[in-house]
Amino acid sequence: MQVVIIAMTYVGPMAVKAILQAIEGSDFHMVVVIQALAMLVASKILSAFVTAHADLITQRMVLQCTSALQHMLFLKTLRLDAARRREKTAGDIANLFSSDMQWITAFATTVNQVWTAPVRVIVTLVMLYNVIGWAAFVGSGALALAFAVNHSITILQRRLLATYMLKKDGRMKAVAEIFGNMKIVKLQTEEARLEAKITALRRTEMKTLGSYVFAEAAQTALLFTTPVLTTLVSFFTYTIVMRETLSVSKIFTAMSLFALLKYPMMGLPQAIVAFMQAFVAVERMEEFLTLEDKPVVDNVSPEISTLPSIEVSDATFGWDASTSIFRNVSLAIDRGELVVLHGAVSQGKSSLCAALLGEMVTQRGTVAIRGAVAYVPQQPWIQHMTIRDNILFGLPFDRVKYNRVIEACALTSDFASLPAGDRMEIGQRGVNLSGGQQARISLARACYTDADIFILDAPLAAMDAAVQRQVFSKCILGLLATKTVVLVTHNPAWIASPAVHRTLELVDNGTIVDNVVLPKHLEPEEEPVPARTPPPASRECTSNPSIPAALVEGTLRSPVAALADTPLHHDFDQGHIEAQQILTGKLIAEEARSKGRVSKAVVWTYGQACGGWPVLVVLGSLLVSYSGVQVASDLWLSKWSNTAANVTPEIFLAESSYYLTIYSLLVLTGCGVAVGRAFLAWAAGLSASRVLFSRMTTALFRAPMAFFDTNPVGRVLNRYGNDLTAIDTRIPSLIGAFFTLAVSSAFTVGTTVWAMKSMAVLICPLLVYYYRMALFYLESARAIERIHTVTKSPLLNLTAEIIDDAHVVRANGQHHVDRLVLVHHANVDRNNQAFFTAQVANQWFHLRTQLFSACMMLGLGLTLVVMRMYLSPGIVGLVLSYTFQIFPVLEMVVFLWSNLETQMVAAERVVEYTALPSEPMRVVPGAVAATWPVHGEIEFDNVSFRYKPTDPLVLKHVSVRIAGGEHVGLVGRTGAGKSSLTMALFRMHNVASGVIRIDGVDIASVGMHTVRSRMAIVPQSPVLFQGTVRMYLDPNDDFTDDRLWASLRKVHLAHRFEAVGGKKLEWSVNEGGSNYSVGERQILCLARALLRQAKVVVMDEATAATDAATDDRLQHIIRTEFQHSTVLIIAHRLSSVRHCDRIMVFENGRVVQCDSPDALLVQEKGVFHDLCRRGVVEQGQKVDILTNS
Repeated sequence: MQVVIIAMTYVGPMAVKAILQAIEGSDFHMVVVIQALAMLVASKILSAFVTAHADLITQRMVLQCTSALQHMLFLKTLRLDAARRREKTAGDIANLFSSDMQWITAFATTVNQVWTAPVRVIVTLVMLYNVIGWAAFVGSGALALAFAVNHSITILQRRLLATYMLKKDGRMKAVAEIFGNMKIVKLQTEEARLEAKITALRRTEMKTLGSYVFAEAAQTALLFTTPVLTTLVSFFTYTIVMRETLSVSKIFTAMSLFALLKYPMMGLPQAIVAFMQAFVAVERMEEFLTLEDKPVVDNVSPEISTLPSIEVSDATFGWDASTSIFRNVSLAIDRGELVVLHGAVSQGKSSLCAALLGEMVTQRGTVAIRGAVAYVPQQPWIQHMTIRDNILFGLPFDRVKYNRVIEACALTSDFASLPAGDRMEIGQRGVNLSGGQQARISLARACYTDADIFILDAPLAAMDAAVQRQVFSKCILGLLATKTVVLVTHNPAWIASPAVHRTLELVDNGTIVDNVVLPKHLEPEEEPVPARTPPPASRECTSNPSIPAALVEGTLRSPVAALADTPLHHDFDQGHIEAQQILTGKLIAEEARSKGRVSKAVVWTYGQACGGWPVLVVLGSLLVSYSGVQVASDLWLSKWSNTAANVTPEIFLAESSYYLTIYSLLVLTGCGVAVGRAFLAWAAGLSASRVLFSRMTTALFRAPMAFFDTNPVGRVLNRYGNDLTAIDTRIPSLIGAFFTLAVSSAFTVGTTVWAMKSMAVLICPLLVYYYRMALFYLESARAIERIHTVTKSPLLNLTAEIIDDAHVVRANGQHHVDRLVLVHHANVDRNNQAFFTAQVANQWFHLRTQLFSACMMLGLGLTLVVMRMYLSPGIVGLVLSYTFQIFPVLEMVVFLWSNLETQMVAAERVVEYTALPSEPMRVVPGAVAATWPVHGEIEFDNVSFRYKPTDPLVLKHVSVRIAGGEHVGLVGRTGAGKSSLTMALFRMHNVASGVIRIDGVDIASVGMHTVRSRMAIVPQSPVLFQGTVRMYLDPNDDFTDDRLWASLRKVHLAHRFEAVGGKKLEWSVNEGGSNYSVGERQILCLARALLRQAKVVVMDEATAATDAATDDRLQHIIRTEFQHSTVLIIAHRLSSVRHCDRIMVFENGRVVQCDSPDALLVQEKGVFHDLCRRGVVEQGQKVDILTNS
C-alpha cells in the first residue's frame, strides 16, 4: 500500500510539467492537458482510498501492540518480587503506563516513514535529475549536509531524552507519593516544603527539557530552510555553472518536486525522534519486565493432602538473595489450628507473614502452603469502589454468606448508620472510613473468600475493645473455627486465650519461639455459623473478670470473655438500604469533561503563560514575515521564468546573476525568519509549560481536603503525566507547524486570487465548504479526544491501587489476580475504543478532503487552461503550482488544527486544576500572637461536622471544654466520631455549625497553616515521605543533632540508627516508609512530635501497632514529656487512657459522657461502663492500678 501511495505522490509534479510544457509550447494540445488532469485526479482518488485503509490497518496494529504491552506491564506489576518492587516506585510504574506507552504509540503510527522517507528522497532526486540534470545532485549535497546536521541533533536529543525521562520519573515519584497522602501533608503542614521539593525536581527536569526542545527547534528550523536552500543551490548550479536556461516548466516542476522534499524531510526527523523516544520507552519497559517475579510457593489442595496446612522446612528467608532475615525456620501448622504470632515492635511479624505468603526470597529450604489462602494486611487495602464490592472482591453475591460475614465482622451496625449502607462508595485508601472500619472490611473480604488458610496481620489493633471481642469470638472463633488461622496480635488476652492452639513469639535476630498451648476443656456457649462447613462445638472461657480490670494492661493468663449475648447471625436489612438513593453513597465525582471547542479562556490562559501579548505579537510578525518572504521569492522566480520566453539564452544567462542575487537575499531572509520563529515558538511553549505546572502545583497544595477525598490520585497523575507531556512537547510543536502552514496557506490563496481575480469566484465558495466540513469533523474529534483522555484515568487508578498492594491480591489466590486482569482488560478496551474511534474519524475526514481536493484540482486546472491566453506563462505556472499544493496543505492545516485542539484538551485539564477552589487563607496577619496558643485550652461549642454537604453529620452538637495541659482520652466504638473530632480541630473540613476555640480564639478566624502548625498529631496510619530520618524528624532544619538523638532515645529508637554505621540520621526512608514497620513509623511520628513540643497534641491510635511493653513505655513518655501540653488520646486499648485526666465517650457522633475514669466507672448504666464490661479482654495485671492512680 505504501508503494502505491508513494507512486501516486509523483503523478502531480509530472502532470504540472506536462500542462506547463503544453502551455508554453508553440502548439497547444488540449488532449495532453486533459490526459494530465485526468491522471492527476485519478491518482488523487486512488491515493485517498489506499491511504485510508493503510492508516486504519496501522492503527489496528498499534492497538494490538499497546494492549499487549499494557497487559504484560499489568501482569508484571501483580507478579513483581518484593525486593525488586522496592527498586520501582509508584511513579516509575505509572510512567510506563502513560508517557512511555504514548511514545510507543507515536512511533508505531510513524514507523513507515522510517523507510518511505528515504525512498521518497531518492525518487524525488531522480525525477529532479530528469528536469535539471546533475544540478539536482548538487542540491542533494546540501540535503545530505542537512541530514548530517540533523543526525547530530538526533544523537544529542536521544541523550537528553534519556536524562529527561530519569528526571521525570523522579518528579512523578514525588507527585504520586505526596498527592496520594495529602491528608498527612496537611495535618503536618508540609505543603510549603513538599511543594518546594516538587518545584525543585521540575526545575532540574526543565533544564534538560529546555535543551531538548531547543534541539527540536533547531530541527524545525532545518526542516523549513533545507528545501529552499536546496532549490537555491540547484538553480544556481543549473544557470551559473551549467549555463542552462530555466524555462517555466522546469522551474515550477522543480519547485513542485522540491516541495515534495518537505514531507520526507518533515517525516523522517519526526520518525527518528519518535523512534528514539520509543527506544528509550522500550528499554525502560524491558528493564521492568525482566525483573524477578515473586517466587512460587507450593500450594496443594487440602482435599488431596493430610499434611499440615503450612509447612516450613529448614528455611532461610530474606528480602533479597544476599541478606537473611529469618534463618533455619522449621514450622508446621495443622489444619484447623489457631496460631497467634506476637513479638516486640520491628521483630519481623509482618515479614514472617510475607515469607509464608511467598513474598520473601526463600534462600534455603522449602515452604508448602496446602489450601487456598486469604490474607489481611496490617494496613488495610481498600479499593475505590463500594463497600460491598470491596468485600465480594469479584466473587458472586451470596446473601446468606454475605450476611454471616458482615455480622461476624461487626459491620452490621456500621452499614445501618451509613447513608447508602454497604453501597456507599469508598475513596482511595478508604479515605472516608475509620481505621477500624477499614480493618473490618478487609477482614470481611478475606472471610468471604471461604479460604482454607487465613493469615491475619494485626487486624484487631485498629478496633475498640468491644468490637475486638465481638470479632474475635464471632469471626475468628466462630466463622473461621474450622480454618487454619495465623493471627498477628499484641493483645495479651488473645495471646493467652485458651482457644489458641499455639503461639509463635518472635525475638531478636529473627528467632521464633514456638509455644504449644495445653488443651483446655471448653464448654460450648453458642453455636457459630461458619462460612462453609459447620465447625465443632465452639469454645468458651469460664472466668468472668471484673469491670475495672478492663482499663489496665492484660496478662498472658487472661481468659477469653464470654461470647456476646446477641446472636451470631441475623439478616442485614438489605431491603431498607436498597430502598435508599444509591447516589447518597457516591463519593468520587465523575471526572469533568468539557464539551465543544476548547474555551477562549483556556486559550488566553495558555497565551498568557507563553509570555502574553509581547511574545504573541512578535511571533505573529515572524510568521507573517516568513510567509511574505516565501511568496515574494516565488513571485520573483515567476518573473525570472518569464524572461526565458522573451529573451535569448545569452541574455537570460547574463541576467541570471541579478535574479539569483535577489532570490538568494529573499531565501536567506526567509531562512533567518524561520529560525527565529522556530526558537521563539519553542521558548514560548517552554514558558507556558513552566507557568502552568507551577500554577497547578500551587493550586493542588492549596486545594481543600474534600477535593482529594473525591478525586483519585490517578487523575492527578494523569495531569502530571500525559497532560503535562503534551504541554511540554506536543502543543508547542503543533502550534508552530499549524500557524506556519495556516499563514502560508492564506498567503498562497491570496496570491492566487491576486494573480487571477476570476479564481475568487471558484475558490472562495469551495473554501467555505471546506471550512464547514472541517468544523463538523473537529467537533467530533474534540469530543472523542476528551473521552479518550477521561478513559485513561481508570487505567492509572487501578494501576496506582495495586502497585503497593499487589501482594494482597496475590495472597488471596490466582482467581483474584485473574479478575483484576480482566478489569484491566475492560479498562484498556474502553480506552482503545475511544482511540480507534478517533482514528476512524480522522480517516473519514482525510478521505473526504482528498476526494474533494481532487474535484477542485480538476475544476481549477481547466479554468487555468481556458484563461491561459490572458496570463503569462510564469503566472500560470505559479498559480498552477500553488493550486496543486494548496489542498494538501489545507488538509494538513485542518489535521494540525484538529490535533492542536485535541492536544489543547491537555492544557484545558491542567488549567482546570489551576483554578481549583482553595482553602481559606493560610496565614491571617495579626490574627494571633506568635506564641499562640499559650495554654492549649480547647473549647468545642455546639460543634457539628460532616465530610460532605450531602453526608449525614458525623459529629452532632458537641460541646466540651478542655483545660490547658489536660490529658483527655477519646473512646467509643469504631466510627463513633473520635477521629472526626480531630479532623474538625485541624480544620480538614469546615464545621457544619458551632465554634471551636483554642485559648479563646475562634480557629475559623486564624489562618489554616497557623492553626495546624501550632498543633501536633501522631496519626493512626503514619506515612513517612521518601528521604532520610533527619529530613523526616526535622524537615525545616530547626533542631541540632543532639536534639534529634535525644528525641530518638526518649522513644527507645536510637539504637535502630546507631547500629547502621556511618549513615545514622542519614539513614534512608523509602517511599511511604516501607522499610520500617508500622510500629516503628508510629514511634518515629511520636519522636517528631516530641521535638515540636506543641501546646496541643493529638494521639490518634498512636501506639496501636506496638506491643504491650512498648505501649506502656510510650504512654509513660506521653505523660511525662507532654505534661504541659493539652493531649487528646484516641485509643481502642482502654489501658492507653487509664491515666488521662478525663475521658470523653463518643456514641453515634455525640459526646455521651465526659468525666474522670473513676467517675465514669461507677456509673453502671453509662456507656463507658458498658464499653469496659464488653471490653474485658483488656483486663490488667492488677485491678487496683486504676483505684490507686
